[in-house]
Amino acid sequence: DKYYEINDTVNKYFKNNLFSSDGKQAIKYLEERNIDKNIINEFNIGLSTSNKLSKILEKKYEIMDLIDLDISKEINGNIYDTFQNRIMFPIIDENNNVIGFSGRKYLNDDLNDNTLPKYSNSKETIVFKKSGIFYNINNSLINIKKSKEIIITEGFMDTIRMSSIGYKNVVALMGT
Repeated sequence: DKYYEINDTVNKYFKNNLFSSDGKQAIKYLEERNIDKNIINEFNIGLSTSNKLSKILEKKYEIMDLIDLDISKEINGNIYDTFQNRIMFPIIDENNNVIGFSGRKYLNDDLNDNTLPKYSNSKETIVFKKSGIFYNINNSLINIKKSKEIIITEGFMDTIRMSSIGYKNVVALMGT
């Protein structure tokens, strides 16, 4: 329960960032991908900013819990946010618990374009097992049961796009 609470708090922080002044470029990127505010809300999309989250969270939570959940990383005795400057997609289980995150880079600068992967995902944790979850299962499960059909896509953006045009029984794999 503690880990679900931490992940939920982190997700709320990311969602708040997206609609703050820090989120203007990210909102523009999402709009260019035909992702409007309704879709953002349906999928709980957020934004990680520069290295601020860990410092905020360690006032309430144990740093080892944040490291265990891959919210924070310890490098040479310093604590850093795992996700920085990324559009954030929470991974939510069928019980509506936030269990992990995937972050997509959206800024176009030479440093990020050449050195950072397009997507960065939470490592497996006590609550997040990559092979045991589909992205969007929380939103689609009722429709999958109703239609007795499931559409499986390769990526989050494919799932979001298909859902936005009416396919509500669609999920994405959590890896290739």
